[in-house]
Amino acid sequence: MTIGNLYRYNKTVMLTEQEEKALFLELRNHQKENNLREINRLQSKLLLQFKPVVFGAVNKMSGYAL
Repeated sequence: MTIGNLYRYNKTVMLTEQEEKALFLELRNHQKENNLREINRLQSKLLLQFKPVVFGAVNKMSGYAL
């Protein structure tokens, strides 16, 4: 499977600025409570927002011998 196909297969919907801020606040509250399950869920959701950046960088570097 090519990188482009992988991106299209796993495409996510981007969060709005307000949704992202709300997730960060919720994450901070769960960190204070030490609720690891919710911390992992929220971190995964936030990190998926950067997937287009990662795939873009990988596509640019695909011609290099890494």
